[in-house]
Order: sequence, then structure tokens, then C-alpha cells
Amino acid sequence: MLCLRKLIREIQLNDFLRNRNSLSGLNWRRKYMQSKRMNLIMTSIDNRLGKLTIPTFIFSIIFMTLIIIAGSNIVYREFIWGKIPAEIVNQRSYITTKSGTRYSLELRVKINNKKIIVNSDVGNGPFEVGQRVYVFYDGRNTKTIFFENNKTGTKIFVFIAIILDIIYLYLYYHFFKYKKSKEEH
Repeated sequence: MLCLRKLIREIQLNDFLRNRNSLSGLNWRRKYMQSKRMNLIMTSIDNRLGKLTIPTFIFSIIFMTLIIIAGSNIVYREFIWGKIPAEIVNQRSYITTKSGTRYSLELRVKINNKKIIVNSDVGNGPFEVGQRVYVFYDGRNTKTIFFENNKTGTKIFVFIAIILDIIYLYLYYHFFKYKKSKEEH
């Protein structure tokens, strides 16, 4: 940004020095220099953005991979794992500055004649104590039990994140790679 300001000052100084001796054609020169100045500014911005495109492209690929892994993991669990009934034993609500009121639940699950208490932190509620809900369980490890009461929201979030990343990749390709290849030919 500092280099851009320095470039603009230098162009303005050159413009002033060229135009101070001749008053004839001053408007024409001023318009010409303004267009030349804008071309220089845009060229310098393109050069700077050109240097940043590879890191942003790599970041976008990493972000997309993480969203696909995390999102598909949650969606996979919801579709494949078994649903087992659970009972809400206790509920506490607390207020956060970012997301408002959140609810902390204690769920009692009965697996193989064992009663297991599972803690869950959910964003929406309130829930009634004694209410029956379903939790997801893989059938092997009791530490993997989780409660998700907003399945549609999770799927929508994952879908939107993937779509936004695909749009970002398209814009990156269209405005940077296509533009550079067009300028080379």
C-alpha cells in the first residue's frame, strides 16, 4: 500500500512538472495523465495480486478439503450410525456473547444394560427434562456418542461451505489464470 501511494505521488509530481510550462493543451494532458495513472495503478495492483494468487489458491484447496472431511464425517455419522433413544436428565442454559443462549444437556443412554451419561452442548432449545431424543452411536465405542438436533442445518452448512469454496475457485481461475493466459497470447 505504501509503494502504491509513493507511485501515485511520483506520477502526480511528473504530471505537475510536465504541465507547468505549457498551458496549451492542459486539459488534454490532464486527461491523458489521469488515464495513464489509472493504468499504472491497476497494473501494480494486478502484479501484487498475481503474487498472492498461489497462496490463496492453496488456502482455498486446504479449506475445501477440511470442510469436506469434517462435514462429510458428520453427515456420514448421521446416515450410517445407529440411532438409539436417550433421555434428557438435566439441562442448563448459559448466555454467550457470540451465539446467545446455549444449552448444556446431560443425556442418559442405555447400551447393553448399562446406563451411560453423555454431555452435549447444543445451540437451540430449551428441552424438557425426561424428554426422549435420539443420539448417534457407532456400536463399538461409547465415547463416540453424539447428539445432533439440527441435522438439516448441518447438511445445509456443509453444502453452502462447499458451494462457496467452488465459487471462489472458479473466480480465482477466471479472473487470474484465464486473464494471465489471455495476456500472454
